[in-house]
Amino acid sequence: MEFMSIALALLIMIFLHEIIHLIVCWILRVRIEALLITWFGIAFFLRDEDVVYSRLKLALTSLSPLILSLPIFMGGMISLISSLNLFASLGDVALFLTFISRSPEERIKLSRGIKTRMRKHAIYLLNF
Repeated sequence: MEFMSIALALLIMIFLHEIIHLIVCWILRVRIEALLITWFGIAFFLRDEDVVYSRLKLALTSLSPLILSLPIFMGGMISLISSLNLFASLGDVALFLTFISRSPEERIKLSRGIKTRMRKHAIYLLNF
């Protein structure tokens, strides 16, 4: 596959991945605190009080973009987008596993620490 096809698939995957996060947040009424862009990707900071007390909300907001990986065996561009999404979702899965085993109070403390560290590496930060 040529470079432009891979780059296009990557851009489409990033857009769809983040849109799914936003749609799930909107459905579950989870407020977005900030948008952050780093060299590693795009992140949304969610209001801690909207997610830390519900394991279901935590799971759905974290893992929902994995639905993009379902058509991985279809071939062509769709398969490439699905494969890239699986790789991109590793961070979401790691954060979910880190948070789910903790109490809500520990989740808030951990979340604030992660947000502070990520803000230091931001290329762009938009607070809402």
